[in-house]
Amino acid sequence: MSKHATMIDALTKKMTKRLEDYRTNPKDELELLNYIRTFYKYSLKNALLIESQYEGAIGVASYKEHKEKGYHVLRFN
Repeated sequence: MSKHATMIDALTKKMTKRLEDYRTNPKDELELLNYIRTFYKYSLKNALLIESQYEGAIGVASYKEHKEKGYHVLRFN
């Protein structure tokens, strides 16, 4: 398995585990709903992906937005 595929697999497993935790603990479920509210433009899956990559994230920028601000970002297809 490639490094990239391994990373995706690890993130997917982490997201799945967190989603299972949210389903069994009302406090965690409320935390999830409040977190998703921050990323209302994104699907549940993408909000969980954001959270799994950077716990406590409060914003996200697109590839285009990063480029416009002069940041170099590798585009993932």
